[in-house]
Amino acid sequence: MANKNTKTKIDIRRDKESLARKRNLVLMLFCLAIAVAAGFAALSYLDDNDTNTSFRKRFNDYNDGWNIIVDETRTMEDLPAYTKSGSDNVIILKKVLPDPIPKYSAIAVRNYHQKMEVIINGEVVYTYPDEDTTNIAKVISDEWSIINLKSDSSRGVLEIKYTNESIFPFKGYIGDVYFGDDNSMIEYLRHSNLWAFISGIIMIIIGIILIIISWIYRKPTNQKPNTAMGLSFFCFGLWLVNRSKMPFLSTNNSAIFLFSLYALLLVAPFIFLYAYYRNQEFRNVSLICFRVLLVYAGFIFVTSFFIRHNVEVIAMIAYISTLLGFLFNAFLLFRASFGPGAKYKSRMELLLNRSEFFSNMIFPPAGVIEMIISRHELWTEVSNFFRVVLVIYAAIYMVFVLWRTYLVVQDRVVVSERLQESQLELMMGQIQPHFIFNTLSSIRTLVKVDPDVAYKMLYDFSNYLRANVDNVTNMEGIKFAAEVNHIKSYVNIEKVRFGDRLNVEYEIGEDDFMVPPLSIQPLVENAIKHGAVKKIEGGDVYLRSYKTDTHNIVEVEDTGIGFNSESASKVFSVYVGNEDKVGMESNKVMISVMQEVINSMDLRDENGEPIKITAPIEVEDLSGNGSEEHKSKGMINIILRLKEMSDADLIISSRTGVGTKIKVLFPIQKEE
Repeated sequence: MANKNTKTKIDIRRDKESLARKRNLVLMLFCLAIAVAAGFAALSYLDDNDTNTSFRKRFNDYNDGWNIIVDETRTMEDLPAYTKSGSDNVIILKKVLPDPIPKYSAIAVRNYHQKMEVIINGEVVYTYPDEDTTNIAKVISDEWSIINLKSDSSRGVLEIKYTNESIFPFKGYIGDVYFGDDNSMIEYLRHSNLWAFISGIIMIIIGIILIIISWIYRKPTNQKPNTAMGLSFFCFGLWLVNRSKMPFLSTNNSAIFLFSLYALLLVAPFIFLYAYYRNQEFRNVSLICFRVLLVYAGFIFVTSFFIRHNVEVIAMIAYISTLLGFLFNAFLLFRASFGPGAKYKSRMELLLNRSEFFSNMIFPPAGVIEMIISRHELWTEVSNFFRVVLVIYAAIYMVFVLWRTYLVVQDRVVVSERLQESQLELMMGQIQPHFIFNTLSSIRTLVKVDPDVAYKMLYDFSNYLRANVDNVTNMEGIKFAAEVNHIKSYVNIEKVRFGDRLNVEYEIGEDDFMVPPLSIQPLVENAIKHGAVKKIEGGDVYLRSYKTDTHNIVEVEDTGIGFNSESASKVFSVYVGNEDKVGMESNKVMISVMQEVINSMDLRDENGEPIKITAPIEVEDLSGNGSEEHKSKGMINIILRLKEMSDADLIISSRTGVGTKIKVLFPIQKEE
């Protein structure tokens, strides 16, 4: 009855967790639907030509017949135009204002990271940057400026003076100039840059959704890569929003531009951080690139307060670093999708990896095209083409994340059930009828021969049974000290059975750490039954524990018969079947885990020559009833539990006729 009630509670808890996961997933999809709907609504609003026309009626382009003066050389050109600064780093634009000038008239003009003065009839009417717009950092923005005109400026000479402040001579773009009603121009600029603004908002929303997904599902799944990619999308979105030149509270704000520039510098580090968390290969390279780029961003941030940096160079380095990050990711995804390790992945996981690889390949060619397009705009412009590519890539990535997260969460439910099944299988495998009958028979005999030993054996047997029953539903782990007590109860029972043929010694140096229940005891049991007592004269078993800087380590060593080629093949055989899963219950993933263990083994024959097991032996069935050919199931259960519950590694050394040592490394969990 107790077991039934416990099972009912577990089922209720699973149902609640499943309902919560579905509710969170529906909420995220609802947010995504709102974002997409807002984008389409904005685009349809942007296509309203009548609205733009109504604004145009109150102002007009003012781009014809400008005198451009560079090094006292005067040329007449229409704007926009490409030009370069002279030896004095100055470009002057001149034109006569119309007559008359209506009330509330203004001109709209944009600089390109240059100092700018607007002069009418020799009088300076506007300066950028001035005391109000100067940022504490030495970075000049490139937003629109709206300069109101006086009615007495009719027929006056309008002069716009650009002074290049970068370390390189200016060679680039002089944009449009507008003349007319100031409010109409501001509204027009907002509408004409609406799509550019929305693309940035979509990137920010996708980044936030990824971060939220990462936070919600941080425990059942590995969401660190998605957190890094979400932060990169968020930072890129901030840059796109600023580059839309959307006038809000003011038309020229250096502080906002500076903030977005710093955000752009963080995109590449987060891309390499994603590579660090996403792939096991070249992790050191990913980490080095992440740290170097993060230090560079910090250097720019600190020094920009007292050094005049070249904005276009900063943006260029940020773009190139991001491009290299995506190329590096493409290389790693290609190896994960088509490399040697691909054969150990399920079909679903391969589909996800390959889809992510092909979507990742959208960015590099688009980045190269964008860098060619923006070469005249000092690397600080973002074309509509590149915005569309970024939004498409971010949307595809988010779909993959939702898909992968859904599959993995579902898989984790199966893994949880499999872990509980493995605990029950281990317990039932240990409490076998012949073991119970032999123990009870020994106790019955000892009651007459040696009552004190019988009393002690009965006490150990009851502790052994209680520990097995109590740990059937324990998915949280137990202290190693409790596992040692369980082991001692089992060993005391076996020592009565085998007498002087069995000697067990304990060298416990560290016992205050968590281990999966029923994980070390089966290793000790195997060391006794299939190692030490297999020798006629018997043997020794050693249980040790100690701590290093990174791991708590448990060693189980015996002086028994050791592994030969045949016994090793049986122990490390696995069943190959279900290939449609992503999680640990996938048999192909189980093969990869077993492969890790095999790669760490050092098996030798009686002559000291290495015994090679290149891969897990594939068998047709693991559902046997305990027969000899299915004994490997116990080792698979142990490995599954150690990997899933503690992320522990196994190192096995054995020599035929000498003995076996199994070392289990439990990573020390650092406080987050």
